[in-house]
Amino acid sequence: MTSNETGTPGLAVERGAGVAVWRQIEQILSAEITAKSFGEDGRLPSEAELAKRFDVNRHTVRRAMLRLAATGLVSVEQGRGTFVQPGAMRFADLPGVLAGVQGVSAALAEFGVVDYTRKWSRIGCILPSSEVARRLQINRAQPVMWVESVDVDEAGVPVKYGITHFAADRVQLLVEDGV
Repeated sequence: MTSNETGTPGLAVERGAGVAVWRQIEQILSAEITAKSFGEDGRLPSEAELAKRFDVNRHTVRRAMLRLAATGLVSVEQGRGTFVQPGAMRFADLPGVLAGVQGVSAALAEFGVVDYTRKWSRIGCILPSSEVARRLQINRAQPVMWVESVDVDEAGVPVKYGITHFAADRVQLLVEDGV
C-alpha cells in the first residue's frame, strides 16, 4: 500500500486490490473535492505533484484527472492547471442538509434540484478492497458487484456521482431504459 501525504485512512492507493490505481486516485480526489480540500480557488496540485504523492507515473494521474473531468467535477485548463468545477461546490453543505431530511432526493430539493435522472451507470465485478470486504463482511477473494453512476438535474448538470459495492451473491440488478 502506498500512503498519501497525510496518511489519512481510506485515502491511500492500494495496489493489487482489484481496483485500478487510476480509479483509486480518482476516488480519493473526488472525496477531497467533496471535502473542499483545494482552497478558495479550487486548484488541484499539478500532475507531477499528484504523481509524487501517489507514487505513480503522470499517465496514471492523467487518466484519473480525465475521468474527473468527464464526470464534471473538475475542468482542465491547458497551461493553467486543473480546477474544481463550481457546480461541484454546489452542494457543499450536503452532509448537514442530509442530517435534517429523509433521503438524498429531499436533500437535493433543499438546493433547488426538483428532479434528477440517471445519466449513466457502469456495472462490473472486482475484488474488494480491505475496507469494502470488511463493510460487506466477506472474504477479500470473493468478487463484488461494482456500480459507478452519474445522475443529472433537468439541465443535464451532474448532481450525484456514486460508486456502490454489493456482495455479488446477495443482489440482483435490473436496468430498464428510461428508469
